Amino acid sequence: MTGIGDDGCVREIIELAGRLHARTHAHYEAKVAETGLSMPQARALMLLSAEEAMSMRALSDLLGANPSNVTITMDRLQGRGLVERDEQVGDRRVRAVRLSREGAAVKRRLQEGLLAGNPTATRLSTADQKTLRDLLRRLVHEE
Repeated sequence: MTGIGDDGCVREIIELAGRLHARTHAHYEAKVAETGLSMPQARALMLLSAEEAMSMRALSDLLGANPSNVTITMDRLQGRGLVERDEQVGDRRVRAVRLSREGAAVKRRLQEGLLAGNPTATRLSTADQKTLRDLLRRLVHEE
């Protein structure tokens, strides 16, 4: 059963969520900086796979970014040897991207770095982490 709840409690939840977001974002930025990637490049890299190509349109949609900006980001990632472009089978007009071997390795290192010392994980027991995850899922309607 849901309801409005206590205004003071809701206010504190919002403030604490904001502080947690700031800490998590700072951690994310620091780990991304270690890779030499920009934030848009890192966000794109985290969405791509080495096994399955993704269309540039789908990537733009997932990033919530203008396709021309995503093209620039992909140009830079391709220039570093982190992504490969290929034409979609059946439609040469559709470009798709996938991680290169080096891109997959950089993604793994970034994921490992994001987990190590992450403020959302280091202060909670495994049981508390699962409880928090479940509550956050309910808040964003992913369950």
